[in-house]
Formats: sequence, C-alpha cells, structure tokens
Amino acid sequence: MSYLDHCSTLLFFVQHCGARGRSIGVLWFSLPSWAELELGRAPVFWKTMNGLPPTSGESLTLFYNPAASNLAPNEEFGIAFNGGFNQPIMCGGEPRVMRIKERGEADLPIYTIKIQAPKYAVSLIFSFTNGVEWDGPYKLQFQVLKKWRNKPIIFSNEGLAEELSKEGACEGAIFPDSCDHRELRN
Repeated sequence: MSYLDHCSTLLFFVQHCGARGRSIGVLWFSLPSWAELELGRAPVFWKTMNGLPPTSGESLTLFYNPAASNLAPNEEFGIAFNGGFNQPIMCGGEPRVMRIKERGEADLPIYTIKIQAPKYAVSLIFSFTNGVEWDGPYKLQFQVLKKWRNKPIIFSNEGLAEELSKEGACEGAIFPDSCDHRELRN
C-alpha cells in the first residue's frame, strides 16, 4: 500500500476557494466529527454505507452546513449542489437542489445529497450555491478498485466517459437523498 493509499483511508482531499471566491488553496483535511459539522466549524461531512472511506462504485451521503462558509441559503430552494466525477464537467451542469434537514429553531438546516460513485471515478469535484454565490470547489478523493490503482488517469477518464454516457447515468449518480437512485436508472 502506498503512502497516498494509506492516507486516503484517514483523510479526504479538499480543494477549497471559499464562498467569496478567495483562493484558500489545496489542503488535506481529516474527516471532521459530526459535532464539528453541526456547530458550523466544518462545511462538509460524508458518510458511507459501510463506514469505510469513499470508494469507487460505492454510495455515500454528503452533508453540507452553509453556516461554516457563510453561504446564505436561498429562500426558495436553500442550497444546490453542482459537481462531477474526475473533473467538474462529468455530471456537472445544472445545480441539483439538496434535501433540507431542519434542526429546530436555534440551528440553521444542514443540506444533504446522495452520491453513487461510478466504478471508474477517482474523485468528486463539487461546489455549493445559493443561486448567486458559490462555496467551493471541493474535491473528495475516492479509493479506487485495487485492480485499477496503478492505471493512468486516462484509463479512469475513458472508462468514466463510457459509464456516464448511458441515459440517466448522471441522475443515478448524484441525486437527492430522499430519492432511490435505482428508480432513476430503470
């Protein structure tokens, strides 16, 4: 196992520019605690179905607390997600409205979206918007399948392009967490 593979089990890679567009640069963050997300000290949290780091071909839920980035939710829809796999344009385009998880009167809501990572995905590059301002980009690195770990990125990009060229593939890969992605793929 390489050093990078070992680190990816403990850390997720985030490239972040901030809600006001200031370049913060490329940073490695450890997965924050749920309390840090709830308190607005961390903008992004993720949870996988099996508790392991995000992996190509697996599902995860992304949580976003706009209070951590001072991004004011839109009164009509709240916060929307925009992102793609391996590069911003692979499933990018129209921002997708996120599910609002209300937390009572004292706390601002947290927003969620489900991700079904394609098996050729190496990363997810994403941002959040209220329709006017943006927070991001963020980049979540996936653990790739063991048999593909030493392949060049072109291998992943070509496989991903084929995988996402199917009708409804992007809608089945990024969807509101109240929706079952299998319904979108059928």
